[in-house]
Amino acid sequence: KTSPPAMQPDRLVIHLQPDEGVKLFLIAPEPGDALNLRLVHLNLDFAEIFKPRRLDAYELLLMDVIRGNLALFLRGHELEESWRWAEPILQVWAWVGFRTLYRRHLGSSASAVLIGRNGHSWHKEL
Repeated sequence: KTSPPAMQPDRLVIHLQPDEGVKLFLIAPEPGDALNLRLVHLNLDFAEIFKPRRLDAYELLLMDVIRGNLALFLRGHELEESWRWAEPILQVWAWVGFRTLYRRHLGSSASAVLIGRNGHSWHKEL
């Protein structure tokens, strides 16, 4: 009989650029009559599965410019409207002091508290 693995929560890990991929870590029952659990993982490494090198974000953006695909770019009136919306926020940050505001409300501890309300937590993979 095998001993149960160290109880860790199931995890879905999404890797962003430059090493894109998805990993899923699960505790799964081994085949057979006994209820033996084992830590298993599924690994989707984009570089391994999709052999041609994938373009990074800036290369994709430049290719859109060259091809004339403007879907990800703002037009003049959209840009003006964005600044009209953002300027009051920037003024408050300048008045309050953005570093103080960031430390109090926007830091990673705030996101940890937010998702911790439902019993979840962030795990940083290095």
